[in-house]
This record gives sequence, structure tokens and C-alpha cells, in this order.
Amino acid sequence: MFRNMTRTPEMAISAQLQSTDEATLLEGMKSFSDIISFGNAAASAGQPLVENWSQMRGALLMFERASSDIEQLTEATFTAMFPKDFVALDPTKKTLFPNSRAYNMARSQVWRLLACIGHIDDPWEELRMMIRRAGRQAEIELHWGALKTAALKDGLAPSEIRSAWVWSLPAEAKGGHPRQSLRRAVTVFNRMFDIPDASASGLLPPCKISAPTVHDCRGRAPVQLPNKLLIYQENAEINTGNALSLVWRAIDSAGTFNLPEDPSADDILAPDVWSNIKDLPRRVTGVADTTWCQYLTRAKRILLRHATRPRPIRQTPVAS
Repeated sequence: MFRNMTRTPEMAISAQLQSTDEATLLEGMKSFSDIISFGNAAASAGQPLVENWSQMRGALLMFERASSDIEQLTEATFTAMFPKDFVALDPTKKTLFPNSRAYNMARSQVWRLLACIGHIDDPWEELRMMIRRAGRQAEIELHWGALKTAALKDGLAPSEIRSAWVWSLPAEAKGGHPRQSLRRAVTVFNRMFDIPDASASGLLPPCKISAPTVHDCRGRAPVQLPNKLLIYQENAEINTGNALSLVWRAIDSAGTFNLPEDPSADDILAPDVWSNIKDLPRRVTGVADTTWCQYLTRAKRILLRHATRPRPIRQTPVAS
């Protein structure tokens, strides 16, 4: 793991680290004390493990004092003894940290170091280092937070992210800034496919995240027309627009129509059904009553071309 890592301002790998047999080195670093000793030696040789070794050393020292009962430092022993949430930390160990903020900051620093030297398997951290080695931190890492945070919350590794999950997130439904942040994160996440190390690492999904769902002016996702209605719409006159889609959205939103899964023109134009469609409230249609009447007129024009049942004839009153 060490031999393939390139020096960066964040994680400068020492000459000793590069020339020492990897297996022997890992076997010898069983505790925080071992890491601190190695780090001190690397810093003295002018090749610190990280750019700000003194700050990292301070974080490691705090965890060293609290980990005297760890025989072998691994991801399992670290996470069991030092949970992500300070509240869950053993009360006897809380006194060894100044406060929760200091604990959280130190834990984040130490976690990253442990991931870099192979004690912790963190695919997000591995990708972060690849981003930095490619010199694209400002472009990608600083903007992927909305996606990464949601994935971590749902326990997903980057390779497990799929388009359907992304676009079902609450941020996408909320619109506004949350949606903008998520979409920005998706855009930069997809750019990692252009980084050779990341693309070949197996840490990314099989393919890029697809484009987001297009919403209407009220923030609603489109509703797929059933097969018959889709055929009607595709063969409709140009001046009818997408009226049938808009009417079907309202029918679907209402959820009160007992229609077949793939309704026909006759099913929708049935007198009792069409009457209820006409009476749908504005909170369901999403438009003013006059606009709804226009949609209905255009949609009915489309449907009548495919209807097979005779429509009731409106009786004209006879003048007396």
C-alpha cells in the first residue's frame, strides 16, 4: 500500500516508509505508540508522515493515553473503543479528551492517518487521497459533501451508489438549496471516473450517476403514462400539447380512481370517471380552474379519437 502512494501536501510519505518492507512495517505498528515513534523518526529525517506532524502527533497522543488496553490496533478495535459519537464514548475515557469538539477533530485526523497506513478500510478516504494526488481537491472534494453524507448515513460505500437511490433522497424532493447541493455533488462525483487511479480502483459504481429527474414548475417528478395513453399522446395533434400527461398526473395524484393498470380511452371517458376528473380540486391538479378546463378539453380531444363506446348525446332543450 505504501509503495504506490505519491507524496502530497496532505500525506507526505517518508523515504523510510517507501524503502521498508511493507509487511514488516505493518506488523511492527501495532499501537498508537508505534505510529508516534515512527512518525517522530520520519519528521526528524525531514520526511514527516503528514504536513503538520506536530498537530497529528497531538491527536495521536490523546488516543494513545486512552488506548492502553488495545493489544492490536485495527479498524475493529479502534471503532469499538472510539465511537464516532462522543456521547457513546466510555465515560472513563471522556476525561482524557478536553471536550467533544476536540475529540471529533482528533478522531477525524487519526482516522485518516490510519486509513492511509492500512489499519482502516475506508473507501471514501481512499478516494479522497486519489483526488488529492490528482490535484483536484478544490474541484471535487470540497463539493461532494451532500452525496457523501447521505451515503454514509445509509451505510453505502461509494461503489454501492446507484442513480435510483440518489434521486430518491429527501434533498432532491425538497428542491431549492438542498437539491442544488446534491446535484452539484453528483456532478463532481462523476468526475472521479476521469481520474485513472479512481476509475481502476473498484471503489466507484459500475457507471456514472444518471441525470436527475426533470421536475415541473411545482417541483413534482414526472408520472409515466400507461402504455395505451402513451400511444395516444405520441399520436396526438401538435396543438393538444402534453395535456393527456398533465391530466393523468392529476388522476395518479388523486389516487381515488379505480381504473385498470393500463386504462383505455373508454375507461377514462366513462361518464362517472370523467365527471370526477373534471371535479378534481386545485390542490390535486396544481393549476387554476380555467387552466384545468383547457387541459381537459385538449385531453378529451385526444381520447375521443380512440374511444369505441358511443358518448351520451347532450339533449338540446326545445324552445317553447
